[in-house]
Amino acid sequence: MEVKGSFTVEASLIFPVISFVLIAIIYIAIYSHEKVCLQSIANGAEDEVQSFLEDTLYDLRLERGLYEDLNYEGGIEEHIKTYVNNTVEKTLIITNKESLNIETNITPHMGYKKIDITISKDFLTPFSFIKDLMKGKDISIIKIEVHSSSKLYQPTNTIRMIDILDDLTNDIAATKELKKKYEEILIKIEESIKQWI
Repeated sequence: MEVKGSFTVEASLIFPVISFVLIAIIYIAIYSHEKVCLQSIANGAEDEVQSFLEDTLYDLRLERGLYEDLNYEGGIEEHIKTYVNNTVEKTLIITNKESLNIETNITPHMGYKKIDITISKDFLTPFSFIKDLMKGKDISIIKIEVHSSSKLYQPTNTIRMIDILDDLTNDIAATKELKKKYEEILIKIEESIKQWI
């Protein structure tokens, strides 16, 4: 029995399927890498903001002013975008900065700021021909979106705000009486602690 061309026929039938599966596996791996890197960048951006605000260089602190909350809010968002853009160039395999979208939302609270960062980007795949097979659903572009949220504690600003409130309440008679009572209670607590020690 002679089967001279059977391997060629079988290979020609199986090779496109194997090629498609290999390409799909490679793109799934790249997609996973891109998503994990973007999440890491979003998390790192919040650490970068903390470092940026705690910068001890005198000139930068002088430029921002005593209350950076009030006059440097735009600088924080710009710093986040610069950090994300620079880090994306270094870490992502497929860097298409045109589709990169960075949204930051900074919500001030007493004593801290809540920072929400959302990074999204289009991930291009080579499977545009499947659009016809899937009734118009285009899977050649997949959106990757990551979100990170954290609280940025600023104890110095809390102390400043309390100091301002303390100064403002000194002029009001009712609060003077409350302050005296509060100080008396604190003295009693301090004395009782000293007795235990």
